[in-house]
Amino acid sequence: MDEAVRQQIIDELDLKEEPQEVVDEVITTLGGLIMQAVIVTVAEQLDDDNVIAFEQILSQEDGEEKQAQITAFLIEKVPQLDELVASCSRDVIEEFKKLGESEE
Repeated sequence: MDEAVRQQIIDELDLKEEPQEVVDEVITTLGGLIMQAVIVTVAEQLDDDNVIAFEQILSQEDGEEKQAQITAFLIEKVPQLDELVASCSRDVIEEFKKLGESEE
């Protein structure tokens, strides 16, 4: 995960004083949700041929090679990828905060 996104999660959710295993769990969970949000948003923006190519990459067995291919594809096909990731990060973190507030 991008270090800026990781730090954003820690800062926004005030996790600095939490045990490392709690921080890691929250980051892993939110990181996955952020990645899903980015993938859904990108898929909605792509033309049919690129959606098919992207789905082929996503259907591969998990691993470093798959992650590298996803990253390369996104960098090539999504001109404002950094802004999209930042936007999805904000949205996911805000939803997580709302869930936490509703449980209190």
